[in-house]
Amino acid sequence: MNHAGSTKDEHYYIASGAGNKMYVLRYHLHEQWFNNDRSGERNQDYHIKNLSIDWDKALVKAKDYVGRVNANRDNPIDLYGEPVVLDKITQRDKEVIEAEKDAKAEQQAKFDAWFEQKKKWEAEKNNNFVYACWANHMAKECKRFDALNAEPLDTEKRVTLRGTVKAIKEYPDNYSYYNDYIYKAIIELDSGQTVFGSLLSYEAKKVWNGRDGEEVVKWKQRVDIGDNVVFDAKLEKPKDFDGTFYYYKRPTKVKIL
Repeated sequence: MNHAGSTKDEHYYIASGAGNKMYVLRYHLHEQWFNNDRSGERNQDYHIKNLSIDWDKALVKAKDYVGRVNANRDNPIDLYGEPVVLDKITQRDKEVIEAEKDAKAEQQAKFDAWFEQKKKWEAEKNNNFVYACWANHMAKECKRFDALNAEPLDTEKRVTLRGTVKAIKEYPDNYSYYNDYIYKAIIELDSGQTVFGSLLSYEAKKVWNGRDGEEVVKWKQRVDIGDNVVFDAKLEKPKDFDGTFYYYKRPTKVKIL
């Protein structure tokens, strides 16, 4: 069986405003609905217009407004409200008003000055970013120019390479039962060229002072981004060789500088 329905409470009312110094007209709506196991509600309450500090005049204006609204509705909306004692509206003298205007003008001037300074900072920041991008691009192009003009690396026999690890990549190992990964490294050589191959590892060791004296513990440690390394490897040119990029194979004698 479908159980659905709704309730709606909608009306206008006369209130005394936020400062209790003038009668104002407000609108209120509270609506609830349900449909089987789902339900919801909606609440609205907002200001319509200022009326008057005199109750009789306020009531006439409110009835006139609600009457014009109800003239276009099938279900008229009720108007509620009772007269209350309002707080007296105090008139400010000219000196107070002028002082408030001066204070606002001073505050606006400070904001305008800050905003202009903010625009200058943003312009400088944007310029610095552009200069940094340009400088980075020029540095890369200079490195590429140096690499293109450097002596070609020996690809016939194993060579000793020295450089800095710039990036480490990981690739799924499709032949691993445990869903392992294969790690590769991009190394920028001191000579300007870039090489790519298996992630290097070196023999690390640490001396422990145990109960039976000193004990040396050794393990294989992978290099990390930023490490300066030296190692031996066999180089290979890619098919689209441009003079700056090589593959390295079977790295050995890895050392951290």
